[in-house]
Amino acid sequence: MLLFDFSNRVISIYKAVLLSFVILTGMSCSNSDESCAFTVDTVSIIDQRKISEITYYLVLRISGWHDKVEVIELYDQYPAFDFCAKSTTKPVYSHSLDTKDFQGVSQMVSHIYFDVKNKTITIEYVSGEPEKKYHEHLKIELKDDD
Repeated sequence: MLLFDFSNRVISIYKAVLLSFVILTGMSCSNSDESCAFTVDTVSIIDQRKISEITYYLVLRISGWHDKVEVIELYDQYPAFDFCAKSTTKPVYSHSLDTKDFQGVSQMVSHIYFDVKNKTITIEYVSGEPEKKYHEHLKIELKDDD
């Protein structure tokens, strides 16, 4: 009976060590010099638009676990991301979105205007709580030259 209890404990310890090893190796990026962050960003192409001979891609990056940060990125070539959600190409423009206005009132993006000449973006907001997938309607709009 004593031998049976001892072997069960050894097996339990072995399982715990094996599980810990699997978890630790699964959290690291084993095929790169750099490891991923604990939480990997979510990136998605939400729009693309051909202007002259260049196709621009609008990407939404969501970072963080609980307090999420939303970032709009604009690329002038198809963006490629590694398994850690890091881009292998540099964005033309990147801007963190403001989910609250200066008075602390919730707001959401209504328009994203792209100034091709200056390679800048103007983001317009409207008051209100955004729906879960409101980003899906966002498009690259051209800024009118005044």
